[in-house]
Amino acid sequence: MCKVPVECMAVDSSTAARSSARRMPDLDDRQYEENIRSLAVALFTESEAIVTVWGDEEEQTIQGRITKLDKERKRIKIENEWEYSWIDFADVAGIRLLLD
Repeated sequence: MCKVPVECMAVDSSTAARSSARRMPDLDDRQYEENIRSLAVALFTESEAIVTVWGDEEEQTIQGRITKLDKERKRIKIENEWEYSWIDFADVAGIRLLLD
């Protein structure tokens, strides 16, 4: 059996990039359920919401109306007067409703 030193092993650059990226902390069940509830209320009432999205460098917040839920791709669409964004639900750290 041939042993290869770790320093000589080829490393896939995409794997190395993923391992150095910031990992989103796991949401506890309570926070996950709260996100689901807030998503449902935002869709039903067409209320504005602030969605906190986990990113590689830092968290971002997007304010607007959640207009669509893509169940197949597990993502949401949030729109405001300037733009729209599709966000993977797995990247959502929080949803805060802005009720009138």
